Amino acid sequence: MSLDLLQVLPQVQELGRDAVLRVKTKADMTRDSLQVLHEIAEMDPHHLLDTVERTAGQWRGATPTTERMDETFPPPPMQPQLNVIGSDGSQIYVDRHSPFLYFLINIGSIWIRYGSGSPPQTFSHPHIFHHELQLRDDRGQLISAAIIDKLRDAEEMHELANLAERFSGKPILALLDNNLQMHNGVFLRNHVSTLLGNAFERYQRSMDRLRKAGVALAGFIDRSQSSDLLSLMSLAKWNEGDNRYPGLTDRDVFLNLLPPRHRSAIFQLHLPINAPQQQRDRTIYFIYLNTGSGDQIARIEVPEWVVMDPALMELVHAGILTECQATNGFPYSLIRAHELAVVTDRERQALDHWITTICLQHGLQLQPSQKATTKRWLSRPRHHGL
Repeated sequence: MSLDLLQVLPQVQELGRDAVLRVKTKADMTRDSLQVLHEIAEMDPHHLLDTVERTAGQWRGATPTTERMDETFPPPPMQPQLNVIGSDGSQIYVDRHSPFLYFLINIGSIWIRYGSGSPPQTFSHPHIFHHELQLRDDRGQLISAAIIDKLRDAEEMHELANLAERFSGKPILALLDNNLQMHNGVFLRNHVSTLLGNAFERYQRSMDRLRKAGVALAGFIDRSQSSDLLSLMSLAKWNEGDNRYPGLTDRDVFLNLLPPRHRSAIFQLHLPINAPQQQRDRTIYFIYLNTGSGDQIARIEVPEWVVMDPALMELVHAGILTECQATNGFPYSLIRAHELAVVTDRERQALDHWITTICLQHGLQLQPSQKATTKRWLSRPRHHGL
């Protein structure tokens, strides 16, 4: 064993004491933040929007809609029949120490027809990317994991659009295990690769197809760490652009506000003016939803066309609750889509073995890097004689 547990025991004890202190501090901050929420809910929404405008477009946070910000909404009645489609993706990243360079994206998806008596239909679509133009960005650098993640996101949305057009049953709830902000964490240092730009365009075209099909699209985020509402509260009360409550999230607030199966008010997500989602007029809205199981408070993101149609918004609320009934608070369609998408270590090893075999058949013998060879040697059990 390489870790000496006795050496870290004092640090573990300190960690436990810090954890207890953080819980007590968080409880105090949560009570205070709830009071502030009730205070700003009394403010004129136009005044709040004017305060946001004065940030000159450099602020991220929540802005109010027509619903009172501290109001909660009970679940609407469930429709006797409901069509749910869900997709999720998995990937194998490029390994620069491998003798052959490639990456793989696998998309799993499911179509469930509640109330029809028909079994779900499931799908899995893997694709290997190995051409030089697919492996390198505009600077000639090997494609990063962040860009591969966004290519996967685009394929997940593309799969939802394909399913929505393939199966015409209505109403349709389309779910992603992700937020709907394609740009997050990737459009950095003012550099956007062609690969990433293409992924963004594919993502937006797929969203347009879902809008034209009248689909209730929603992104489900479990245990969200967002603090967009807290940022608005800090801006409105103290004129501070950042969350005044360090370590506190919006989820902590709604954990103490939302009864089981209720949703929060609808909020608009305000993004900095240089965010591609803003430039393309793809406004995102969100709610928080108590899925009815313990402390399961999920953030649900929806596009503008869903918010503008009360029937679609009710479909999101009631449909997600239906999906979560038998799964301890997480949508069943996303659980199954993940199972269909995941690529195991054994599957990756089998894939690498097939590639090696095919290369040998063509007279090409490839060798991994010395670092990869050393790691494989170190990972094997070794027995040393005395």
